[in-house]
Amino acid sequence: MTADELHTLDRGCVGLTLLRLGRNSEKLPPSNLMFGHPRTPQSATVLALGEAANAEIRRCRALRVAAYDELAAARRGPGATDGSPDVLRRLDEVMATEYDLRQARAAARQVWSDIPAEQIKQARTARTEARIHDGEQALAVARGYAAKFDEILSGEPANVAEFQRRVHNDPALSQLSDVTANLPTTGSPADWEPVIFAKHLWSGQDYVRDPAGREVISDGRRQYEATDSPKYGRFLPGPATGQVNMWGDFHRNRLGFLNYDYAWYDAPTDTWWRANHSETGDPHRPMLVYQSTSEAFFTGSADFDTTVVGIGFADRSG
Repeated sequence: MTADELHTLDRGCVGLTLLRLGRNSEKLPPSNLMFGHPRTPQSATVLALGEAANAEIRRCRALRVAAYDELAAARRGPGATDGSPDVLRRLDEVMATEYDLRQARAAARQVWSDIPAEQIKQARTARTEARIHDGEQALAVARGYAAKFDEILSGEPANVAEFQRRVHNDPALSQLSDVTANLPTTGSPADWEPVIFAKHLWSGQDYVRDPAGREVISDGRRQYEATDSPKYGRFLPGPATGQVNMWGDFHRNRLGFLNYDYAWYDAPTDTWWRANHSETGDPHRPMLVYQSTSEAFFTGSADFDTTVVGIGFADRSG
């Protein structure tokens, strides 16, 4: 691997997917051809209060870690002692986060104790089955389109214009939006291949707003945040095509949670390749690469509530 490729790989799940797409220099995989499946009704109401309580624990943990880091930095300050005003202030913040975490844990225990164990088990099973079903249906949609793209590319279109013409003439592909928005910048269409990948994300993302509901602008840019509540109406597939408009995906995570997880699909083995996290240089937390079944991958985690399956184009000539 080249130095650039190794640097890309160090980015974890993002880097692994970008390498498969042959896009070393890009920030994130393309999002113009993403597909989904209408959400299967889930038994989420039974779990909602308990999982909100769990999310509060994770939030408090993250705040506690930050408070301890700030305390350590204050103690390293020039001439700092345990009696220094800044150190004392940071100590107060640490104590406050410790108290908040204890309260969050107690609240979570109370919430979960009020729900019968068998009911929790049934709800979790139903939700997992729904996630797997929806993910596999989205994959089937993407595979169908990828096969049509592959058929066109196998015909070795002479240039991008010819590729576009053939896409336009296909009854199904012509209904998709922004097909040519993220084509490879190298090679000819005869050298390209469609690559399937997927993204887990949190639907509850929005603009940061002030108390009056106005969007907050900083340095001329809108600010984004993740909300505690999901937005189930967002990232729904179009009824005719299954294509998902990814507007509203600002790549934000709730405090204490991951922001996204990418993987690319290996059709010959019917598996997904992904990484646990980016390479940090810490020998105790190495970046690991996993090969997962569709069932394992689509099960997801508490960090996410939405999965979309995408198609990108890779240049095989490079």
